[in-house]
Amino acid sequence: MIHLPNCRIYIRAHLEMTTRYHLNSTFNLRTQVSRENSVHLHDHATIISTRLLEILARCMETGAIPRQNPHVLIPLIHSCLAGNRLPANPQTREATIRTVQAFILRGIGADAEVPSSAERPGSDTAVQEVSTAATPEGRSR
Repeated sequence: MIHLPNCRIYIRAHLEMTTRYHLNSTFNLRTQVSRENSVHLHDHATIISTRLLEILARCMETGAIPRQNPHVLIPLIHSCLAGNRLPANPQTREATIRTVQAFILRGIGADAEVPSSAERPGSDTAVQEVSTAATPEGRSR
């Protein structure tokens, strides 16, 4: 499954860059940027989607995932990534990334293992930190 690591890298990069470059999903960007900047953002999205399309195509060619319409998968993958904020704690952060990777990879048909609590140091903390980060007020659900 040589091309699955490329999917993992894509997912990790997207998650790690979200806090620095991506806006909250409730923010209406179209009303806040100029037409010129909107064109640049659209071009950026096209480049990112093309890269993911290439990764998915290679995964299908090698049998790492079943053959399916990659143009349908791209918005599904991006929807799973949208709005995710990584926890500050490094161990919890890594556990979160690995869980999201496994979820998305399984969703597109890859044989991806779910990180067990034994592989996640501080897993009790991870659950609490993710729950706390999930609400705007910082309260657990």
